[in-house]
Amino acid sequence: MALTGCGVKRTTDEDIGGIESNAVSNDADSATSGTITVYTALEDDIIEKYLQSFYKKYPDIRINLVRDATGTIIAKAIAEKDNPVADVVWGVSASVLLQLDKYNLIKGYTPNGADRVLDQFKDTKNEDMKWVGIEVYETAFLVNTEVCEAKGLDIPTCFNDLLDPQYENQIIMPDPTSSGTGMLTINGILQTMGNEAGWEYLEALNNNIASYTTSGSKPAKMAASSEIAVGLSMGYRCAQLYQEGNPVVVVFSNTKTTPLLHFIL
Repeated sequence: MALTGCGVKRTTDEDIGGIESNAVSNDADSATSGTITVYTALEDDIIEKYLQSFYKKYPDIRINLVRDATGTIIAKAIAEKDNPVADVVWGVSASVLLQLDKYNLIKGYTPNGADRVLDQFKDTKNEDMKWVGIEVYETAFLVNTEVCEAKGLDIPTCFNDLLDPQYENQIIMPDPTSSGTGMLTINGILQTMGNEAGWEYLEALNNNIASYTTSGSKPAKMAASSEIAVGLSMGYRCAQLYQEGNPVVVVFSNTKTTPLLHFIL
């Protein structure tokens, strides 16, 4: 079983073909036909770009794609450890992916172009890498302005605002036990605020959380469709929903009190 960890380097269309095609086997250029099974947590629109590039280069190789939440994928791979089904695990956070290492499920492999990835975004401990990043994800939150107006809520402009009691049961976020986006959000808060202050913040935030989702993008989609006032999610999905014309505010924040970006329709 070959597994690759993703979630830390922004790719371009030029990069896409090389990373996906190199995930096929250790000798990808000699593979001209057959079927591989790929477990992935990537979003559908991102997957499509990769697959278009891959099939252009390898038209006779078919991909049996199984898409699910990060936690589900890892649990499935562990459950199948004695008789692996997946050839590749693709598009999950490296920290979660490495849970498979203790079961000897990760086969080292260094893809072409890995030398162009910064050291902090790839495995530097093994000659044959056990993970290489392909994406950068930023946590943001999406605020539905119409829902806030209807409920008499202020528009939150930073993470600290989300602790206000007025947002009780008005916030949705990904479940960190099942969603890679949720785990990255938790890690980001702890790294930004410090461990002690970060956990205090998360415990306070939990008081206002209506529910946790297994999908990292679902909170943003729920906010955009007016199902909830605030959805914590991946930044690019929030920005996309903003660009589509939904009545929303997108907030990126690097501390409890300071927004990095805050834009409104």
